[in-house]
Amino acid sequence: MNKQIFLVRNPVDTIYSQFLLNQFKSQNIESTNSFKDDFPDMWDRFVERYSNYWNKYTQTGRKFAKQVPTFFLRYEDLILNPEKSLSELMMFLLDVPSIEGTIV
Repeated sequence: MNKQIFLVRNPVDTIYSQFLLNQFKSQNIESTNSFKDDFPDMWDRFVERYSNYWNKYTQTGRKFAKQVPTFFLRYEDLILNPEKSLSELMMFLLDVPSIEGTIV
């Protein structure tokens, strides 16, 4: 049976680096200034485009989740509690209620 993993991340946590990559082709720019204040028009246009992209991305995930068993994995959960997140992912992939005692 086909299955899919849909990895998502809070867009608020990624918008700054996406803005840097999109506008300046780098994510390594150090700035003490606020892009919202320094480039208000550019920032507003980007936020609107990024919001539209994010909505389409999540709608696509929901659409496919109706057709294929889907595991939604939040990046923030993976970072905060990797053992629990990966255990749940493995249970989904193996289609078992528990992986307790499994040797990996």
